Amino acid sequence: RFRCVAFGEEHIRALEGLEDRAVELVGYVPVDLEWGRLIRVTEHSKINLVSEDALPPVYELGPARASSIGELKGRGGTWIVDAIVIDEVAQEMPRCPICGGAVELTEEGVWHCPVDGPVGPDIVKTYRYYLADSTGVYEAAFYGEPPRPTLKHHEITIKARFRGEELYIYRIYRAERAL
Repeated sequence: RFRCVAFGEEHIRALEGLEDRAVELVGYVPVDLEWGRLIRVTEHSKINLVSEDALPPVYELGPARASSIGELKGRGGTWIVDAIVIDEVAQEMPRCPICGGAVELTEEGVWHCPVDGPVGPDIVKTYRYYLADSTGVYEAAFYGEPPRPTLKHHEITIKARFRGEELYIYRIYRAERAL
């Protein structure tokens, strides 16, 4: 899997709905950024759908579950874990609509991306949660759309990993009101 940016109406329409499908890209432009490789599909690129039987088989792996956030912190890697949300804060952050990077407002009142130059930013919500379980209270960040408007006082099942002292949530599988 690679992050991909498509240019041209034809390519954008072709890629809609193909997130979980394998495609062959011909004539793309690879770009290496600080956070990894980005694939640019230009107007001159071709997108070919690959049949499902051309891919190697998917193997079932054992459960990737940690019994607590404390255990997850000690293990390293990405794991599934349960916790209670005791507090939450949502922030809106301007991001570059092309590369997704941070943008800054210049003195002239123009939003500027260090990679793509002047842009009209997208506003992305960042959620900060304080999660608790039997091992303590942990701060977590989530850069997506939560399954409910508020998760405060909910028991959640998440896929997450630690980066330093902060827990990054990659996916929220379940959110139920805690008693």
